[in-house]
Amino acid sequence: MIGAITEFEGDLIQERTEEGRHKAQAAGVKFGRKIKLQDDELAQLRKDAAVPRVTQQPPAKAGGLVLWTGKSGYGSKDPFSLQF
Repeated sequence: MIGAITEFEGDLIQERTEEGRHKAQAAGVKFGRKIKLQDDELAQLRKDAAVPRVTQQPPAKAGGLVLWTGKSGYGSKDPFSLQF
């Protein structure tokens, strides 16, 4: 009996949440990750990445971005330095 009540309550919460999302989208709220770069900065990075060349830094790092994978660094402040 308690399981049925819990499931019903979960359905009500899901419906209210979905309704709130639809209202927010209708009001113009943008969802998702915020953009860190301007369009011209992003275009320049893509242009630089398309040109094959030998460089000391990856284009993302040269452009001021830090790409963190969670696997590299192991506590290092520089995620591009691998410490095994």
